[in-house]
Amino acid sequence: MNKVLKQVVVPVCGKTLEDLQLVITKLKSRVRNIELDDMNELINNQISHLNEVYNEFDRHQEELKSICYKQNEAIEIAMNNMLHLING
Repeated sequence: MNKVLKQVVVPVCGKTLEDLQLVITKLKSRVRNIELDDMNELINNQISHLNEVYNEFDRHQEELKSICYKQNEAIEIAMNNMLHLING
C-alpha cells in the first residue's frame, strides 16, 4: 500500500491538480467576465495541502521503519538470551 501511495496516488493527484491549474490559467486568458482567481487559489491550496500530507506520511513511514528495526533488534537480543539460558 505504501508503494501505491508513493508511486501512484500522490503523483497522479498532484499532476491532476497541476493540469487543472493550467486549464484555469488558459481559460482566464481567453474568457472575460469570469472570475477564476478563486478557483486558481483553491487549486493552489490543494496542491500545498497534498504536499504537506505527503511529507507527513513520509515522515511517519520513516518513524515506523525505525521502530520496526528497534523491535527486531530487541527480539534478537531476547532470543539470544533465552538460548543462552537454555544451553546454560
